[in-house]
Amino acid sequence: MSSPKTAGKTATRTTDHITEYSDVFIVRITRKGKEHQRSFRFGNAATKGIALAEAVLWKNKMLSSLPKPLNGRGSYRDSCMPNKNSVGRTGISRYMRSDNRRAGKPKYLCYGVNFVDSDKRPSVKTFQVGRADAVTWQQELHASLTAEAFRSEWEWCVDNGVQFDPAKYADWTTCDRYPFVAPV
Repeated sequence: MSSPKTAGKTATRTTDHITEYSDVFIVRITRKGKEHQRSFRFGNAATKGIALAEAVLWKNKMLSSLPKPLNGRGSYRDSCMPNKNSVGRTGISRYMRSDNRRAGKPKYLCYGVNFVDSDKRPSVKTFQVGRADAVTWQQELHASLTAEAFRSEWEWCVDNGVQFDPAKYADWTTCDRYPFVAPV
């Protein structure tokens, strides 16, 4: 979006959130639908480099004071939405799944963990405990703790810019992957 002052001027993206025009750097950060903007004119600073340094300083100050962006590039909810059915913590659900292909339509106990995959698509990792009528409390506890570890590791990876690998949990029924301990 251009303002009347920048309309018709050629813009060059300098860094994230900073755009360079012929005589000014403009910093724009949008969070929760509200745009935070400030301009740094070359004429108000001794040099163009000083104007850029001031713009970067203001940008960093604003980014540290504002909440994380809700765009999948490093964000997740830290509290449950009222219409969701999370159990234990945000992003983990306990539910029953029916298998309509089998006689009697047996029900299976599952834990689902919401996360964003490496292609930035919302995904769900399902930990199927077993038939609801035959599940032991130890099996359910194992699935619950594994789901918790999965979500904790994914959140840690998002917070630290590390690539998350959900394939690591493929053998969850035979291996303990909990508790998740962040690398030092």
